[in-house]
Amino acid sequence: MEAVILCGGLGTRLRSVLEDRPKCLAPVKKKTYLDYLAAFLERQGIERIIFATGYLSEQVEDWAHKERRPWKFSISKEETPMGTGGALRLAATHISSSQFLAFNGDTFLDVHCQKFMQFHTACKADVSLAAVQVPDATNYGSLEMEGNKVNHFNEKGMSGPGIINAGAYAIRKEFILQLPLKPMSFEKEIATKPDAKIFGFLLDGVFLDIGTPANLAMIDKISYLR
Repeated sequence: MEAVILCGGLGTRLRSVLEDRPKCLAPVKKKTYLDYLAAFLERQGIERIIFATGYLSEQVEDWAHKERRPWKFSISKEETPMGTGGALRLAATHISSSQFLAFNGDTFLDVHCQKFMQFHTACKADVSLAAVQVPDATNYGSLEMEGNKVNHFNEKGMSGPGIINAGAYAIRKEFILQLPLKPMSFEKEIATKPDAKIFGFLLDGVFLDIGTPANLAMIDKISYLR
């Protein structure tokens, strides 16, 4: 299996505590967050990782080359900010298989990769996304689902419990490659395509978001990461 890790975000919410590195390289328990995420994917059978970089890309490249890794890797570097959708479109050019997984570089989700891909294949989906129920969806936006099918993405700001996009995707390469190579939002420009088959893989496992100073400070205390 191949996986893309989205590492190109500007990390504006973390600038006050993490101004000298991309958020995927945030220090966690004397390592970087990317060490834990890549190790998790390797344990799940991921053999090749494409790092979709942008902001401070050279640091991610240095990290990937630092020591002998158990997986192969490629760098998909955006020269200007591409958004989640554009970064996935660019990274897809590095994918050799017909389907691939993708993960946000600032969230962690306890997802079984093979089961996730089996769900995606069974649904004949263009994109499947991992979804979790949270007590307050204000900072994430929420999903409207009918069974497993995602019908609508609500904007951020709607308070209260909801099902959110947890930042892990299974993607049909042919679908993403037919899109224009330009900056674009996944939620606003890809998932809203009238003919797109978008499904949600609902999970109840561990979900961690390191994208704010408070969450980053708390993550050191979480024993799940190894």
